[in-house]
Amino acid sequence: MSKIEAALEIPEVLSRIIGQADSKDQTVAARTSKAWNEAALNCIWRRLDSIVPLLKILSPLRRIPYPSMWELEHLPCEESWARFNHIAHRVRKLAHHDEQTIDGREHSHLAFNVFMDLASMGPKPLLPNLRELEWHVVRPDTPFSLVFLFLNPNLRQLSLEVDITDIPARSFNNLLQLLPTYTPLLTHLYLYTHVSARDIQTELARCVGRLRSLEVVGLPPNYHTDIVVNALAVAPALLEMRTGWLAAAPGTPEESRVEFQDGWFRTMERLDFEAPPGRAISLLSNQFRPQSLTRIRLTTGLISDNDQLERFLTVIATTIPNLTLLSLNMWSPHLPIPPALVFSTFRPILQCRKLTYFELGHNHPMQLDEGNILEMAEAWPELKDLTICEDPVIAPDTPPGLSLSVLPLFAEKFPALRELGLFLDGTPVPPFASPPVFRHLRELNVGTSRLEPKHATSVALYISDICHNAASVVKGKSAWHVSGVWDLEEDDTPYLTSSQAWAEVGKIVKSVHQHRLEKEKSRQQAVQRQARAMVTGMIEQIRNGGDNSTLEAKVKELEAALRTTLGDF
Repeated sequence: MSKIEAALEIPEVLSRIIGQADSKDQTVAARTSKAWNEAALNCIWRRLDSIVPLLKILSPLRRIPYPSMWELEHLPCEESWARFNHIAHRVRKLAHHDEQTIDGREHSHLAFNVFMDLASMGPKPLLPNLRELEWHVVRPDTPFSLVFLFLNPNLRQLSLEVDITDIPARSFNNLLQLLPTYTPLLTHLYLYTHVSARDIQTELARCVGRLRSLEVVGLPPNYHTDIVVNALAVAPALLEMRTGWLAAAPGTPEESRVEFQDGWFRTMERLDFEAPPGRAISLLSNQFRPQSLTRIRLTTGLISDNDQLERFLTVIATTIPNLTLLSLNMWSPHLPIPPALVFSTFRPILQCRKLTYFELGHNHPMQLDEGNILEMAEAWPELKDLTICEDPVIAPDTPPGLSLSVLPLFAEKFPALRELGLFLDGTPVPPFASPPVFRHLRELNVGTSRLEPKHATSVALYISDICHNAASVVKGKSAWHVSGVWDLEEDDTPYLTSSQAWAEVGKIVKSVHQHRLEKEKSRQQAVQRQARAMVTGMIEQIRNGGDNSTLEAKVKELEAALRTTLGDF
């Protein structure tokens, strides 16, 4: 048996290999042998984006007269349940949306009696090894309590989004009461509903208190009431707290006014929250001194003036000096028009010397000069991800982006960069004779940078000279760039033209890199052939008792050839 064959006898190795294949190849692998069948089936059924494939094991689905509603064609027999059980224990992640595409029909949903059949006839628990469950309900006629069918003691992550405005608080409180019993090992909990915070805050706090393994919690901002935050503050294993926008139910405050206190959240490492500017500033402006916090993602409305923003960043720098990640999304679609950004406003953040990730989103681009870049490089020598206002809203008075000539400076001063996002001016600049090179850059995000199509080729060649590992050129608006009063909806032609030109730049950069790889491969092969010929000649000379001085010369020639090859890596 060869080493490869022996390795394939190890289940973990076989599963890892099959897991890298696409679904078609995994299906083929399942038919190869009994050993491969098990490994392939585990990969095929490990993650499901819908419950429908599981239902089709039990019975074909049929569409009934009610528009886009589906049910089982017949009740599952004992043999069908045996097939179901053969698959069910393999499922580790399930995402369910009560409106989905079934057999090509969009906005379809499953009849209530489908779930009743599962509850009355199926095994308990239905999916015994399920670890992650996403449950999304938007239809008023779908009871969100059906999620209980899929809860089990092994579940680690639960995301429950109920986008219905008239849910009875009693039903949701019942879920919160039972959740710790059904899922005692839960580590990740995300809840987004329209139920009034006042009506469920007591049960939510008790639920959090009983889930002793909870590491990550995601809640709407209005759920951060005194009672809930006090429960989260002493959670023994909590590492991350998130908030997300969801319209508040009638009678629910739009935002929490709880002030974090010193000594709270002793284990928390990551804070990801959305809040209005005033709330964001007050949150970190009191006695809150988190010792273990190292990563902050903040999404807020536009802070009204640069002085206020500078004060806020000073608070962050002095309160949490050990930050390694800071993401600030201050993009706003609303009037009044915010002031332009200046680098001095962000100078306080340079005190966070351990920062390796910095991201800033704003309506305006930030104007940087060489001195500013050198300041950042001195403060953040290990920076790996840097994004600075790469997608401002393009308005008639928007200043031009940074010159392409700053890219070699970033390559020289930030040698560890993997991702770089900047608002650039696509006007070509003279190439450097020997420009510094990005050694690790994987992505250059140009956002809404301007570029005329006629300059695409020259800009692409300039970028390829400093990105030897073929960084992807990413363009377009980021996820937080929403439609608003600043969008030029009447004439977005300049943006679309630039976007198409940058897409062409990306293709050219990729082609140049591929050509460079092929050329380098050919050169190395030529050197290898030369070295092989030299070694053969040396062996022959040794056999024939040749002159030592000639042999030494050939050895030096071989060393030089190998040094040439290795020196280019």
